[in-house]
Amino acid sequence: MIHRSRLVLVALVLSAAVCRAEEEVTFQTTEMTIKDKKFTVEIADTETRRERGLMYREKMAADRGMIFVFETAANYKFWMKNTKIPLDLVFLDASGKVVGICDLKPADKTPVGCGSASLYAIELNAGTAKNTGLKVGDKIALPEKVLKGDKRSDEK
Repeated sequence: MIHRSRLVLVALVLSAAVCRAEEEVTFQTTEMTIKDKKFTVEIADTETRRERGLMYREKMAADRGMIFVFETAANYKFWMKNTKIPLDLVFLDASGKVVGICDLKPADKTPVGCGSASLYAIELNAGTAKNTGLKVGDKIALPEKVLKGDKRSDEK
């Protein structure tokens, strides 16, 4: 009977962890243009939002994406835990210059970075960078909503 109680307790703890992992996180959106193509991007500008990213999503429209806004420039790395969509990851410096472009594969837990300091990263559907002709060295105009110094909230 003791073993059964422990099993039930473990099941409850695991269920609570799954519910917490899939807890809703809300994102503001903004419009941005990349190589003459307009995108609506969600803004991941807090630790909670950056941690959640595009996890648990089944699909993403071709004109959508997510921009990650960091507090300081660094060589950031991303992994695809619980992410089901193949993605392009575009790293930008503070001026919006593309400093790296990487391919991300669904559910891959290997950390991927570009080897250069970045302040922003944009996730787009896989193939978008190539299809738009985006290359390292190109400049992307950053929306006012994401520029450093803009007030951010720590809400979900």
